[in-house]
Amino acid sequence: MRPNSAQTERSFFSTSRPSCKGRFGTPRAPCTDLRAPTKEGSRVSRRDEERDLWSQLATSGAPAPTEEAFAHGYDRGSEAGGTVRYAVFRVGSEWYALPIECIEEISKLFDTTLVPKTAPFVVGIGNVRGRVMPVVDVATRLGLSSHVRGSESRMLIVRHEGESYALVVDEVRQVVALPANAYEEAPETMPMSRQRFVDRLVRDGELLLVVLDLDRFLDPTDFVARSRREGVP
Repeated sequence: MRPNSAQTERSFFSTSRPSCKGRFGTPRAPCTDLRAPTKEGSRVSRRDEERDLWSQLATSGAPAPTEEAFAHGYDRGSEAGGTVRYAVFRVGSEWYALPIECIEEISKLFDTTLVPKTAPFVVGIGNVRGRVMPVVDVATRLGLSSHVRGSESRMLIVRHEGESYALVVDEVRQVVALPANAYEEAPETMPMSRQRFVDRLVRDGELLLVVLDLDRFLDPTDFVARSRREGVP
């Protein structure tokens, strides 16, 4: 039975959900980027790349693996000297990251249903194998310039405070393991409208990654259109 609009609104925009803060510092084990060049300078074959668990998720829209599947080398419970594993993704020309324990799966783009009186960054709601969830356009949420989605665009299905959300991004690149204590503050040149969504900045070689603060990025009070929040019919 499909949820009615009142049930949907209570589920998506409720502010009384349990907190899950503190995950950003959890140590995680390292893993290999199969898209990176080998020592000989050649790239791995497509077949080898598709053997990689996260590549399978990004290309096939498969659900998150079972605990047994993580024995392939992505055991969520393993630790390696105070490192954090991040899923790296692109929005426009910028690179972002989220700790992988926040991510349930990676999906191809799917159809959404518009929800009236929601903020512009809310694409609508989508159904992933019977689970209804809000779909968020990350570029719009961050105030980035609009652009056309391409063949590499994906949905990052994240779990935050007991709810699932689908985040529309332009590309999911890899999983990296970085020292838990190696981070930078957001530069003063970054617009304040975007700074509030930044948890930290981390570097993967020369690539600067913006780690999103999901508490603020998915603040349910922002999902409702401004006029409605201000009491305008």
